[in-house]
Amino acid sequence: MFYINVPFGIMAAFGLLTFLPETSFGRSARLDWIGFGALSLAIGAFQTMLDRGETLDWFGSYEIIAEACVAALGFYIFLVQFSLAPNHFCRRGCLPTEISL
Repeated sequence: MFYINVPFGIMAAFGLLTFLPETSFGRSARLDWIGFGALSLAIGAFQTMLDRGETLDWFGSYEIIAEACVAALGFYIFLVQFSLAPNHFCRRGCLPTEISL
């Protein structure tokens, strides 16, 4: 564990609590949990696939194939949710063109 980061984290948290103004949370500030979860799952599975791929002989391993399928399914669910949900996890302007599925 690198304890050198603990003082900097405490100072950052103190600075945020001191200088960041409070905002009121209303009904308009809702999070798209399905989109957030699908994107998190996709990125996590993809990162695990890239990290372990070389040691497990890439697509010669069932684990890598499963992680690739989970990543692809997660990205697909995110794109469908992004296209159809009224409250998006991120703005539509993040992508250059309109998505049609």
